Amino acid sequence: MPKFSKDGAKKIGGLVIASIGLAVILFYALVLAGCTSGSPGMSNLFLVKLHKAGGKLLTGTAGNATAGNGTLTDLAANVTIRIGYFGMCTSIGSGSLNCSGTYSHDGTQISTSFLPQNDFSTVTLFNLASHIQSKVFVFMLAVSAVIFLSSFVVLIALQFDIMRNSSSSAAYKRRFFLKKGFKNLVWISVGLNIAVSAGAQQAAEALQWLSDVRNGELLITSGATLLGLQWAIVAFSMIFALGSRLIYNQKPAQTIEQNFETKDGVMAF
Repeated sequence: MPKFSKDGAKKIGGLVIASIGLAVILFYALVLAGCTSGSPGMSNLFLVKLHKAGGKLLTGTAGNATAGNGTLTDLAANVTIRIGYFGMCTSIGSGSLNCSGTYSHDGTQISTSFLPQNDFSTVTLFNLASHIQSKVFVFMLAVSAVIFLSSFVVLIALQFDIMRNSSSSAAYKRRFFLKKGFKNLVWISVGLNIAVSAGAQQAAEALQWLSDVRNGELLITSGATLLGLQWAIVAFSMIFALGSRLIYNQKPAQTIEQNFETKDGVMAF
């Protein structure tokens, strides 16, 4: 194959890999921002949904719930709470959703931010939602996102370094460590994301199963969209890691071996 064809294929491959990396970052942002905003996309991204059944059906917004005669009633009845990693969305009856960031807030603070009037049952329900958010679904996905973003930055730095086309010993050594750093970061991110996604999937399904078995007033439903996005992140992250390895894992030329050698005598990725 002519040299220009190889270079063209590498450039196209690099653009594809960069696009996949950007898609992964976008997916991370969507998952972590779930239920922090009332927009249709964000409010539908939740880990689990709690619904307190029973009582008189309420109408109106989450902050202005009224019964049919216009008077406030038991706010714990017919309350629905969608729980994301850092936010929650609440609705009462068929009312509209009210969403806000809630991480590290207790039930009293959350219920006050969503509802102008509260009782013991309402605070208890929001305490449960806060416990599920902070104790069951921990924020390790955010750690995985930071690590992946770091690997993406390292890959960009590596690409710019390669574009300089320097043949000095310092340049070869720098590229070697950039490649090693990228490989370590991206695979740590993939492994951590697999663990978090599997744990979140199992926890959500366990909560839903427990709710179904108890058949009580509190109904719990897992959020298929957000959980599916997490597995999409796993898949695209692995494609990104493997594709980057194929593009940048090239055997060094004789000059590279003379200027910088590893323990095995080959600068491998």
